[in-house]
Amino acid sequence: HIAALGGHVGVVSKLLEHGKCDLKIKDRDKMTVLHSAALGGSAQVIEMLMAKGAEKFINKTSCLRWTPLMVAADAGNLYAVRELLKHGANVELTELKNKRTAFLLACENGCVKVAEEFIKDGRGIDVQDKKGQNALFLASEKGSCEVVELLLNQTKLGVNSVDQRGWSPLHIACLN
Repeated sequence: HIAALGGHVGVVSKLLEHGKCDLKIKDRDKMTVLHSAALGGSAQVIEMLMAKGAEKFINKTSCLRWTPLMVAADAGNLYAVRELLKHGANVELTELKNKRTAFLLACENGCVKVAEEFIKDGRGIDVQDKKGQNALFLASEKGSCEVVELLLNQTKLGVNSVDQRGWSPLHIACLN
């Protein structure tokens, strides 16, 4: 976990070559080594893990139902997101607390390049969290002008959509 998190390609390579590394091992938060690699952001480490069979853990969830893709997107790790998408990570899975997808997490955190990658991928863009808020709401709430502009220009998310409270992205932006 530690070598993958740190993106230590040489160390990961040696550990994988030396023996039968158990890629199923989870930490106390139920995160696999693939979660750690996604958080660390090294596409090369992710690729090495995939070559050793980690692909079957690509959609494994932590105790809070976070997948490796969510971890990478939330941290703004573009190259890790690309690698996970390339290997078929499920973009529609949601985390436990707010029912947000990896795309929503990226937009909420102002990760414009990661959000752009999801839009290019074309899957899982028109989604809402448990409050009925889409990516435009979350980017508006955080004041992320770049992500708001990206969403308005490259998606069909409307400025007049409303959440469960009847609020629009404009309401949310004005409140914050």
